[in-house]
Amino acid sequence: MIRVGKILKKKAVIWERLVLGWIVLSFVMMMNPIIGSRSIVKESVYQMNGSHGIIISGCLGENGWYVSAVQITFNFSGHGGWPDPVFFKIDNGTWDVYSVPIIVGTDGEHTIWMYYIDDYGNQSEIFVAYFNIDTTLPTLTLSKETLEGNEIKFVANVSDATSGIWRVEFYLDAEPVFIDYNFPFETRAVSSGNHNLIAFVFDVAGHSEIGSISSPVLVMKRSLPLLESFYSGLRMTFMESFAVATR
Repeated sequence: MIRVGKILKKKAVIWERLVLGWIVLSFVMMMNPIIGSRSIVKESVYQMNGSHGIIISGCLGENGWYVSAVQITFNFSGHGGWPDPVFFKIDNGTWDVYSVPIIVGTDGEHTIWMYYIDDYGNQSEIFVAYFNIDTTLPTLTLSKETLEGNEIKFVANVSDATSGIWRVEFYLDAEPVFIDYNFPFETRAVSSGNHNLIAFVFDVAGHSEIGSISSPVLVMKRSLPLLESFYSGLRMTFMESFAVATR
């Protein structure tokens, strides 16, 4: 009987410890989202969904790049009301309380994170969205190289600080001759003589710059509005009918 009593007492102690541990664990899990002025966030990350999410508005260019500053708001249509508070951070910044639409205008690739605290003090999952901004035009200068056999070629020296160079279109003597997607951006060899070359450079975001050069005299780096207007119509025909040849 004494042995049985000891066993029962030992089991009672074990159960008491288990119950106490469960109570402590439950309390910690409940308080964790709001410890330290609610600055601690969960590590798990979820993409935005249909009822809760991040809305990014701006002027969208090509290939998913925005060509303007963007405004960021949040969607809580599935929550039954706007939760309070809502926290967000952008890129490697710190968490801040959301109060008004967020404006981001810095060129580059960005990430925004968001979570909220519900009416019971529970932290939501973390929502994340990615967006890219490029508001800067690419640069373009044209040069001519003399080759053997009484031939020349034209070279486009281009650069873009953010989204990168997408393509360069060449028009020789008002005729489309080549679209180049790879460095070095240049025409094929042509016979030397009096030539006029127009080139358009496009960055990945869709911004474009135009320049002109003639052989043997450099005409201009940046075209006049009249020249740009004239070649815009030519470009439309070019892009519809010209098939890029393998060099």
